[in-house]
Amino acid sequence: MSVARHAANRVPRPRVGRAARAALAVALAGGLLSAGTAPASADAEQVLQQVDVQLAPDGTLTSVASTSVRRGEEGGEALETSLDIQDAAAELPVRIQTAYRLDDEAGTDLGEIAGRSGRVVIDLTVQNTTVRPEEVTYDAGGVQRSQFALVGVPMTVVASASLGEDTLSEVVTGAEGDDEATNGVLSRGGAGESRVQWATMLAPPRLAPSATFRLVLDTDDFEVPTFDIGVQPGLVTDTSLTGLLDEAFSDDEGGAIATETRTIEVIGDVTSVLTQAGAVLTDIETRLSDSAERLGARTIADLQSSSAGVSEQLGSLSADLTRLDGSLGEQLGGVEDDAVQALSSSLTEVKDVLGDPDRIKPPKPQDGAEGCRVDLGRNLAAPTVYGQLAAVSSRLTTLSNASGSCRAAIADDLARQIGSAEELADCTDGSTSAVCVLASARERLVEQADVLSLFGADLAGRLDAGAVDDLGTSMGAVVAELRSVEEAAEEIIGGSGLPVRPLALLLGSLVDSLESLKTLLQPGAATGLQAAFSDIHTIAGTQAQAIGTPDAEGSIAQRAAALTAAVCAIPGLADVTDTSRIPADVLEQLQTGLVSRIDAARGAAGCGGGTTLAQRLESVRSAWVSVQQTSAVEGDGSVARALATLRTSVDGALVELDEAIDDTVEVADLRGLVARVAALGAQAEVPSCDEITDRDPVGAVDALRFAYQRVACNQAGLEKEIDTAFKEARKALDSTGGEIGRSIVATDGARGKADERVGELFGTLSQGADRAAERIVDQGGRRIERQRDDLDRQVRQAESRLGGAVGDALRTIGSNIAAATGDLGESEARLQADLQRVLVDLGTRESGGTGILGSLATGAGQTGLANDSVQLANARASAFGSVRGKALDEVFLQQAQTIRALEREQEFRAFDDGVAEDDSLLTVFSFHLGQG
Repeated sequence: MSVARHAANRVPRPRVGRAARAALAVALAGGLLSAGTAPASADAEQVLQQVDVQLAPDGTLTSVASTSVRRGEEGGEALETSLDIQDAAAELPVRIQTAYRLDDEAGTDLGEIAGRSGRVVIDLTVQNTTVRPEEVTYDAGGVQRSQFALVGVPMTVVASASLGEDTLSEVVTGAEGDDEATNGVLSRGGAGESRVQWATMLAPPRLAPSATFRLVLDTDDFEVPTFDIGVQPGLVTDTSLTGLLDEAFSDDEGGAIATETRTIEVIGDVTSVLTQAGAVLTDIETRLSDSAERLGARTIADLQSSSAGVSEQLGSLSADLTRLDGSLGEQLGGVEDDAVQALSSSLTEVKDVLGDPDRIKPPKPQDGAEGCRVDLGRNLAAPTVYGQLAAVSSRLTTLSNASGSCRAAIADDLARQIGSAEELADCTDGSTSAVCVLASARERLVEQADVLSLFGADLAGRLDAGAVDDLGTSMGAVVAELRSVEEAAEEIIGGSGLPVRPLALLLGSLVDSLESLKTLLQPGAATGLQAAFSDIHTIAGTQAQAIGTPDAEGSIAQRAAALTAAVCAIPGLADVTDTSRIPADVLEQLQTGLVSRIDAARGAAGCGGGTTLAQRLESVRSAWVSVQQTSAVEGDGSVARALATLRTSVDGALVELDEAIDDTVEVADLRGLVARVAALGAQAEVPSCDEITDRDPVGAVDALRFAYQRVACNQAGLEKEIDTAFKEARKALDSTGGEIGRSIVATDGARGKADERVGELFGTLSQGADRAAERIVDQGGRRIERQRDDLDRQVRQAESRLGGAVGDALRTIGSNIAAATGDLGESEARLQADLQRVLVDLGTRESGGTGILGSLATGAGQTGLANDSVQLANARASAFGSVRGKALDEVFLQQAQTIRALEREQEFRAFDDGVAEDDSLLTVFSFHLGQG
């Protein structure tokens, strides 16, 4: 009965028969409490609690009610409480599950098959839900062990099924082991109704934690039976179970545990003794077997084989000596003739290998050498030493004849690899000779130098010094106008503080000067100051854009970067020709002159990490950008602010002068006006280019003069700097081109020297080869003739000495063979007698045989049989002891589980709300399942 199933149906059913069940509970409580023990204390009460659980046909909870009966000092009282299904389901100690099977149909709700016919198999499973894994500690074999095991409160379960009247015949019973049969007890109630009853205990580990009550009916109209299940914590039974537990778990001397323990100890002692006996028998058997093996068949076979072999060999040796004595004379005589003949034949073969100079003619030298490749011929090999010498001489002559053509081939190869100064006009883009490569590099350098000059002239031509001069002229005009304004203002009031001329005339002159100044300051004036600054601003922007950056398409900086890349891309000598084919002195001269100059050109172009032409142009572009920013007449630049301030001041002065002319002006006001007009021309001394950043300008006019000075300082020396940079680059390229030209002449001279040295080398080689060929044939022929004469003389001497030595050897061998033959017969007889006595003493190795080997074999066999018996007994005893030890460990574990289960029974208190801890509580559970 799962919690989910219990919680699925929360609709309370009517409390039918509550008064009857309460009366039954009170009567039961009276009997139990009267038989109970005395309370633990004066205030303790005895409480009997009955939990009534109603189940639907599918096993879900429909209601849970509790009836408690208390008995204290003041009497007894009964209390009935309806419990919440969801909360009560978690405290129930058992779970009840229903299942049915009708033909091929199966399910859990018995109400689904009401009114159906056929064989109905109903399974009612009651499961103890108090079982939990706990760590149990127990002693086994004197060792304390801990193990997790299932422990639960033991439960006694009694169940019955009410089938109604006249249904007893529908109950199917069968033989033991039949699954399709009822496993309960059939009976009749007092009213004649049919009943089936079951009883079980759910007490793991000795008993199962769950039980299944099966009811099988053959019915034509199935009605759901009414099941009543009573559950009480503990083992409620007769004294037979107590005796069974005592017998199983008692530690008394006569108990099963004590008997098992003693049996295991005895088995261990027997196993130890058998192991020691087996070791001793094994050692004895091994020694006997080894002794019999060493003295057994192997020794006898060796002795017999040795005896037979010695006899056979002695007999054979005697016969061989006799035959040898008779035939050795004949053989030595024949050997002497054969040796002389073989020696003569060998020396003849040696003479044939040496060859005869009188009959062998040297081969004809080969012609047709092609360049330095010489065909020495394939048929010059000879089977004699003299023939080989003649072949070597012929090859040397062939090499001498071919040296002239090889010299010409090498000279042609040098001319092809290095080239000559006369062939410069024939060089093309695909030429690979050193001279052509140098000439091509020189032409590219000249072209790049011309391009560099054009770049420098183009860049210098872009500089417009007239614009700066125009700005200076405009600036001078503004300053002159300011001075005239200042002078006019000073004339208005002289040193006496009074006007020196008529006031209207003086003010008119001052207004004219201010108007002229205003004209110069107007933005639209063609010759004004703002127009001059604007021209400078435009020129500076154009110059900076023309120089540009290496990434800008068509800019001077991009062309300068391309020029630098062209200089850096001039290939090395090893990149365009095979330097291994150039003589060492020529290659060294090229490396010393040409390569160093090319490296110098690359260094001037900045290829090795120095300052490139593009980087120098970047500083020029930065100067033009600075001029452009300084001369800006729009925006928030210094020139724009100064012009605006000056125009504002002039406009203000003109307004005040107009008012002074129209109205009568006091002398004091006139002095203030004159002072403000005179202040327009206030200026400080213009600093030099080195001091321009040391102080700030005073007033708007001073700010304009500062701006002009910055433009002039940036312009000064810029053209010279550009010209110097391009001249240095042109100088480096021209120097490298000149050195390449000189290297071409030096390379051509080195080729001529190499050609002369090759001619001298091959002349010496040809003369040496001719002399060597003559010496080989002449000296080799004379030495071979002397060796042939020496061989003939040695053959004659060997023949004479061999005849005397053979006669002496025959006489000595005959006497020795006669003495050895006599000794062999006597030795054979003594050896045979000794071997026979040894074999008799050894005997045979088979069981029951005689001699030493028979005794050893018999003892080893008997010891082996005894050892096998001991080992078999030891194995059986060990296996039995291991099995009994494991069984005893299991008994100790079950004993600990049972003890813990009984402890949990004492601790079990379900639905104990309102029950004090000291009160005695007994709870019984009644489950009712059916249609009611």
